[in-house]
Amino acid sequence: MRIRLLEDIIWFILGTILLVNYNKDWSSILLVLDWQFFGLMGNMKTTARSTVLFYLLLLVSFSSMAQTSDTQKSPLRLGVNYGLGSENIFPFKSKDYDYTLAFYKLQIMQPLKDMGKWNLELLIEPSLFIAEHTLLNEFYVQPRHGPDYLEQRVELVKPKQINEYALGVGLLFRHKTFDKVNTYILGSVGPMVNTKGTERLAEGFAFSDVLALGMFFSVDAITLDLRGSLRHVSNFRLKKPNAGYNSVNLEIGCTFSL
Repeated sequence: MRIRLLEDIIWFILGTILLVNYNKDWSSILLVLDWQFFGLMGNMKTTARSTVLFYLLLLVSFSSMAQTSDTQKSPLRLGVNYGLGSENIFPFKSKDYDYTLAFYKLQIMQPLKDMGKWNLELLIEPSLFIAEHTLLNEFYVQPRHGPDYLEQRVELVKPKQINEYALGVGLLFRHKTFDKVNTYILGSVGPMVNTKGTERLAEGFAFSDVLALGMFFSVDAITLDLRGSLRHVSNFRLKKPNAGYNSVNLEIGCTFSL
């Protein structure tokens, strides 16, 4: 339930941002239909609906950009971020497994809309997550995990390194808080490939969902980035198992204009 709520919050924020900034009738309809879809199809995995809604919302934003060509655009920005994360932090802290990670991101930011104190930006994040997973509760693995579930218990209680290659695509809503300090909220979702399976997630294709709050600090031509985030990984029920991983993350980085 916590993960479904987190994902719903991400996409509600993204939809509201576009609704407020572009004020398009069909954007309003899209947002309303999405919430009706949540209610009617509650038995489906939230990630699938979120992904569809997300790319439709991007379509709305690009259409609006084309219709507002007189809007002043800031230059494209590039950056790199480094971060650490863990499942063993509120609001998660599962007793069944341990999941920690270090990650590296390339940041590509394209302004979409300048509204004075507020800016809306497209964010693309090719990322590498290097995670370590350990099964803490061996009885989590049951016969439903396969006829070799006893062997799986023995293997999964050992720390296991997993590489996750993700491409996050999201929207960043930036506020010009002080002269050289901006605050922001962002939501992103994107495809991901992980190199090893566990009792919680099958090896291969999955999705990475992120909700984050952060601050930008301008120092001459460089902008420093400090960000805290919640992340959920699952595979849209393409394979079993699909319980996924959760983590609370902290990252730092810097960006610069081209």
